[in-house]
Amino acid sequence: MKDKTIVITGMGAVTSLDKGKGVDVFWQRLCQGDNGLSFIRSIDVNGFECQIGGEIHGFEGRLNGMVPDTCSRAVKLFALAVEQAKEDAGIVENVGKVGICCGSVLGCIDHETRYFEKAFFGEKKKDCHLLKGTSVQVIPSFAAEMFDFKGPNFSVNTACSSASDAVILSANEIRNGRADIMFAGGVEIFSEFLFRGFSAIGALTKDGKVRPFDKNRTGLAVSEGAGVLVLEEKEHALARNAEVYCTLAGGSSTVDAYNLVRPHVEGQGLSKAITKAMNNAGVQPQDIDYIFAHGTGTYHNDLAETKAIKRAFGKQAKSVKITAIKSMIGHTMGASAVLGAIGCVMAIKDNIIPPTINYKTPDAECDLNYVTGGFCTKKVNMGMVLAAGFGGQNSTLIFKAK
Repeated sequence: MKDKTIVITGMGAVTSLDKGKGVDVFWQRLCQGDNGLSFIRSIDVNGFECQIGGEIHGFEGRLNGMVPDTCSRAVKLFALAVEQAKEDAGIVENVGKVGICCGSVLGCIDHETRYFEKAFFGEKKKDCHLLKGTSVQVIPSFAAEMFDFKGPNFSVNTACSSASDAVILSANEIRNGRADIMFAGGVEIFSEFLFRGFSAIGALTKDGKVRPFDKNRTGLAVSEGAGVLVLEEKEHALARNAEVYCTLAGGSSTVDAYNLVRPHVEGQGLSKAITKAMNNAGVQPQDIDYIFAHGTGTYHNDLAETKAIKRAFGKQAKSVKITAIKSMIGHTMGASAVLGAIGCVMAIKDNIIPPTINYKTPDAECDLNYVTGGFCTKKVNMGMVLAAGFGGQNSTLIFKAK
């Protein structure tokens, strides 16, 4: 692969904070420390200990009819994020080979559920339209058809590392010369399957708040969302007079090979991903100004992530600032890493680090430099985004100022 500089030239975000209004509103509300979690409306949560989540209401009007109502909610969310990113990057016709890569855990599970309900439990009649719309690959394929992107097109499922792995794979497509521009991101929709699954293993918050790294944390909140970054080779971006946000300095993925649900107790896999990403970027721990943590608000994840940072950063671990935006938007699963990446890019642009909200009681086991009680103003040259998911999947992205 050629040694090409990969830059970020556009972004799009759809979350419970911005409701489809885009990155600027998403970022503003993150910095304000606003809570995007609310009472769940789409399913009956009566009798469940957790009754909050990060549902997105009102985004459909922003689609302007570009996605048929018959499409999966995942297709709609991702298409809106892609449209925002395309506009932000100033991409028009004849800009070269444009590809797309989407990360998701459950993809179009709304269509899958409806298909099986019709085929086996309801009308006993198979709905071919629903069946065609169940594949995860439908999501990037619809966006490619919609915007006429004829470059590389694929989907990724590496649990909660899906979106960051999509970014890493997309960067490699550009380095290999198979694409000039890649839209890389992820999407997840709120589903009863996901909610019930996390409820069954006792992973959901029990007090209505997500408290990453707090001693009294009780669990995560299931959410939905979509995010997209536009990746481009730097010379190609400058040739078309594109605005460059920052540079993708490095990235790496690892697997714990330890447990299908819990992360390695000492954070070994995530620690390796951090170290490999820094080696890939040619930087040292002291070069990293802050970390967008995975920070789910669960006991095992927060502890393992803290240990991983300590292992990888050594004596620098307590100096680097850390924030966890899942305290505001919940866990968007396959989209979570790219939403963290968008926050990372904006932090570099504005020299602001958003807070971790709901943090009240320090935990002796999670004793790093968490940003709490409001945003932090700091010169940011380089930031890191962490992701860790089921199956022991880990990934790290590093961004630096242009």
